[in-house]
Amino acid sequence: MTAILFIRKTEYYMPSNKFLTVNKIVLICTIVAIAFNLQKGSFSRYHIPNLFQILMVLSVLLTFFYLLKEHKVKDFFNAIPKKILIAIICFYGLIFIGWAIAIFYLAIPTTLTTILDFGTFTMGIILFFLVSFYSKGDQLFARRSLYAILIPNVHLLYYFLTHGWVGYWGVTNDFSLDKVLDPNILSKTLLVPTMFFISLALFSLSNKNKKWWTPVLYGVLGILAATLVFWTISRGAAVSLLFGAFVTWVIYISREFTWKKFFIGGIIVLAIISVAYSITPRATKQATLLKTANTFTLPASSGGSVANVTVAEIQKLPQTESRLIIWHLYPKYILQHPFGVGPNSSHDFNFHDKDGVHIYFGPDSTYLIIGLWGGLLGLAVYFYIVGSAFAELLRKLKRSPSAIILALFGILFTLTVALFFDGMLSLYCFYIILALSFQYKAQYDEQ
Repeated sequence: MTAILFIRKTEYYMPSNKFLTVNKIVLICTIVAIAFNLQKGSFSRYHIPNLFQILMVLSVLLTFFYLLKEHKVKDFFNAIPKKILIAIICFYGLIFIGWAIAIFYLAIPTTLTTILDFGTFTMGIILFFLVSFYSKGDQLFARRSLYAILIPNVHLLYYFLTHGWVGYWGVTNDFSLDKVLDPNILSKTLLVPTMFFISLALFSLSNKNKKWWTPVLYGVLGILAATLVFWTISRGAAVSLLFGAFVTWVIYISREFTWKKFFIGGIIVLAIISVAYSITPRATKQATLLKTANTFTLPASSGGSVANVTVAEIQKLPQTESRLIIWHLYPKYILQHPFGVGPNSSHDFNFHDKDGVHIYFGPDSTYLIIGLWGGLLGLAVYFYIVGSAFAELLRKLKRSPSAIILALFGILFTLTVALFFDGMLSLYCFYIILALSFQYKAQYDEQ
């Protein structure tokens, strides 16, 4: 109630243009706060709102009252491409259909975790709407939104200052990072600055107005960011980075191809990844390689068959490996329920091992989660939304290539790969990049 009275007083004394400025500042602060939303645990576990969630609610309230006051509700929805808006509406409709089927037909109970998981995903979609609305016609805000999600490096510097370099070198020994941050989410968030600097390093080669040291500076920053990605010991992030860097290099050389661009661009990308990996502590590299080698390791008693793995054997394996082992169960479940089951917890699914013990691990893949929520059609709609963003970025690159557009493409592609390896419903930077993919104008960049 107090917040509503404050907003009403604000809009009464403050002119419309200043109220809009305040709204944009609050949204930028909300985006920055994503970097500080990486502590172990979340609202869905401890039910305690953090800084990001508080600012998110404030940003939504301010936007809501601005839209009503200025009669811009129609403009808010017009900021989203019409086909994308229809796709989002259809996607939510499919989720609710699946949810109804789960409750009334399959008798799957709706738990608090179910509702919170759905809310977490919806917050990402709301961010997509907010960034799209405020970025449309304001390319400076679009640029600032992109810069705002480069903040995770600052958060790591804070970790270094509070824990010392021992925390860096000893992360593989005592997993000290796990005690402060969520390295899984952090590793995916750090892909944004890494791909940003890799893209800028590549594009600066084609810009004759840039100084010779510009690609070197971007390369050094890219090495720093990539090193931090490797440091988090995340196989999914490392694989996504390799794929993203390669595809970004291919897109870069595909326009006005020259052998000079081919070799120099390739050398820069290879140098950034190689140097970043080489300066990563030896213990960290060994831990990453060990996790990768053990990804699909099955217990010896299973006879090499996934169907013969028991829950007792799964519990002896690291958590991620156990989830990967049962990945094959979820596509079968999606095919059995092609209309989805809504955002119900994976704990409610009827998965059992050969001994009849309930398997309680989740799919650990965003795409599998989307397929479970909205069924096959929901998954197709989701791919259409993301695919449309790639098509829009490619169109802009063809018409008017720029460093930021190349960076947006590289970041978006890298994050889409990362989503395959983790159930990242809270990867909010993905939805911000998705919004900027539609709203950012190539001609705004200085050539």
